[in-house]
Amino acid sequence: MRPFFYICLMKTTNLLLLGAGGVLLYMFLRRKATAAQNLRFEPVDIIIDLPRTRQSFFTRLYYTLKLNVINPEQANVNIRNVVLQVNSDGRPLGDLVSNKTFTIAARSNQVIALQAAVSVFGALGTIVKFVKERKPIPVNVTGQITSDLGILNVNYNTTVL
Repeated sequence: MRPFFYICLMKTTNLLLLGAGGVLLYMFLRRKATAAQNLRFEPVDIIIDLPRTRQSFFTRLYYTLKLNVINPEQANVNIRNVVLQVNSDGRPLGDLVSNKTFTIAARSNQVIALQAAVSVFGALGTIVKFVKERKPIPVNVTGQITSDLGILNVNYNTTVL
């Protein structure tokens, strides 16, 4: 039979180790969440997909948008897919989609390619409105980015001249 002091010491040690493990797990997940929220995107290149655009009888303009994704934080971010819709004044302008899985390493950047499509009629309507009113065009990007921590909802508003 073990002494009472030894049993209490073992239980306390196990509880301390379990608590320390929980704190470390929380800190790790918090760091990853911060990294996912602080990703920055910079456009690099646009390549028009003429064969797909011809197949749609020029009602949609298909292209590949290359973005430089910058992760300034101390944790990797694993992106599983990106599905975004672009609207202006309630008119759908286009979609940005990527079903490729990629990892943005901590404190680094990576160029990714998104498949994009623009509704020609929606874009023309927005351009005509801009020419008539000479006001900046409000653009809203909504959708989801699925990462290893779950789904990040995107709701980004900007104006384009």
